[in-house]
Amino acid sequence: TGLTKNTSYTRKLVAYNSDGTSIASSTATVSTSNNSPSRFSLISPSTNSITSTGLPTFSFKKSTETGGSISSYTLYVGDLSFTGIPASGDSASNPVSKTDYENTYTAQYFNEGDTDTTNDYVVVTLKDGSADLPIKDGTYVWYVKAIDPQGATTISEDRTLIIDGTSPTIAGVQDITTLNTKPEFTFTVKDTYQLKE
Repeated sequence: TGLTKNTSYTRKLVAYNSDGTSIASSTATVSTSNNSPSRFSLISPSTNSITSTGLPTFSFKKSTETGGSISSYTLYVGDLSFTGIPASGDSASNPVSKTDYENTYTAQYFNEGDTDTTNDYVVVTLKDGSADLPIKDGTYVWYVKAIDPQGATTISEDRTLIIDGTSPTIAGVQDITTLNTKPEFTFTVKDTYQLKE
């Protein structure tokens, strides 16, 4: 059958001659390594996306592991980490709806149960459940880590997300009186990140 991954085995060799006498070798240890979760990709938000909410939604493809399984995921957004995201909807707090409800996030699972595991993905929406949420305006790097039961991990690529919940400001607009049918107005517009128009 084969050896079990992430296991140590102790072996000793014994040699016999034709008259039945024998000698044993010293013991030797054989250790099998653990496979890591496979590479997986992020879906959204795309890199350098701008959102106006401090409770954004993230989605990523599920990881797999040859000869093993995934036990959980961790989502990182800047210095924040959202741990214990179940590996599948069957392990979620509500397996019927394939939704996991936690204090700081909700995780939903899609396309599980069909024959194509490459299209399975997870959507994580942050919730206002701690002093760190909603996330303050700023630029954040986000990524996801897949973790197997033995603790082996694989980290996705990272992306940048800009949270800009502050509206632009307009200053210096003044009333004018003019005979000109095409008057010019002077004012100042400020925005933390970028104006759309």
